[in-house]
Amino acid sequence: MVATAGHCVHSGTFAGFYDNFVFAPSFRDGVAPFESRNWRYVITTGAWASGGGVPNAADYAMLEFDDQAMTTGGPLTKIGNVTGWLGWQTVSLNPNHTSKLGYPCNLDSCQKMQNVMSNNYRATSPNNVEYGSDARGGSSGGPWVQNFAVPATSGGAGSNAAQNRVVGITSYGYLSADPTVQGASIPDSRWVQIWNQICARSGNCN
Repeated sequence: MVATAGHCVHSGTFAGFYDNFVFAPSFRDGVAPFESRNWRYVITTGAWASGGGVPNAADYAMLEFDDQAMTTGGPLTKIGNVTGWLGWQTVSLNPNHTSKLGYPCNLDSCQKMQNVMSNNYRATSPNNVEYGSDARGGSSGGPWVQNFAVPATSGGAGSNAAQNRVVGITSYGYLSADPTVQGASIPDSRWVQIWNQICARSGNCN
């Protein structure tokens, strides 16, 4: 399963969901070393589907992708067994310090994954937090990861000590570069609701 922004999968209007989603892990400079995977299920929140527009109270979504063989004739493999997994944590965006991952087109022409690290700048309505970021269009749907690192032996622990937890998803930015920020909806009970629904599907979360 892959988390993304609601606006990446759904129009936010009566037009409903988009289609033909593809996930290409580790894409870099036109090369997808782990190939690409096709989707088979998608879900977003009612807050996005019934009132698209940003800032939004719950601009996030989740997709289920096909298991596939990594070699000809090989066994079917879950995407997480190839890329590894990130955990998640709700109501943890303010205060915090995160790594924001994505492919903004103002940096390296959308061809390299970028990691923008910063802390919270301000809370905004209706349920959002903005962080400093120079990433722009193309980075939507990327995860905001708390303590993104290989855990260190005897490392320190702060107030948000859990490693490699998604605490937000890139939702929006501003046309103006002042302030240079991006915003995310705070994952809350609505995140848990769509997680539980997609997790309950056969073959997931086991």
